[in-house]
Formats: sequence, structure tokens, C-alpha cells
Amino acid sequence: QAPLCCVQPVRSACGASVERGPTKQRGALAMAYPVLEEFIQNNGLDEKSARALRAEPNHIKQIVLDRGSLADCTNPSSAVIGRIRDARLQVLSPGVTPSATPEEVDRFISDNALDEAAAEL
Repeated sequence: QAPLCCVQPVRSACGASVERGPTKQRGALAMAYPVLEEFIQNNGLDEKSARALRAEPNHIKQIVLDRGSLADCTNPSSAVIGRIRDARLQVLSPGVTPSATPEEVDRFISDNALDEAAAEL
């Protein structure tokens, strides 16, 4: 499998169009620690969601980061938890689209004043 080396447009969890550079390399995906920490800092993730992202396998982290910035999200920490869930589903069931978008989940959490523990379910 050839590496992806072209800049490609992608949609963020909140629908914003962003451009991402190379996302895959031959062999195992290796998530560079500085890249992950930069993503966490730039998106203002809380400690709980940052810890959840760090705990994921590299291929899940890569899928989450490939979706781009969370800057336009009302609750970036909640949105990253939704991205993690979506990435897991994508790996388990390729080609199956989640029933709710991250924006819909974020709106539901906000509308129903759910706390962080409930938001992670």
C-alpha cells in the first residue's frame, strides 16, 4: 500500500472543512507524541478526554486526528469522545456510518445538560 502523500480535504467533527497533510505511512501507524499533545492543546481538551484519547491504540488516534480541528465545536472534549466512538465503530464495521453525527451528539448532550460521565456513554 502506497503512502498517502497528498494534501487532502477532510471534514472536522463539527463539519468545518480542513486540509490535512500526509496521514499514513507504510507499515504500522505511529502516532508521534508531540503531534498528539499539540492536538490536545490546540483543541482545549479537558484532562479526562485527553486521557481517553491517549489511551487509544495508534490507529484509533490517527482516525480521530485525521478528522481535523475541533475548534468550531461547542464542547471539544465531548466531540473527541464521539470521534473515538466513531473511530472504534469504523474499525469494527468498515463502511457503516454512525447513526448520529458528532454535532448531533454534542447538541443532545448540551440540550439535555448531561455531565461528562453521561457524555462518554
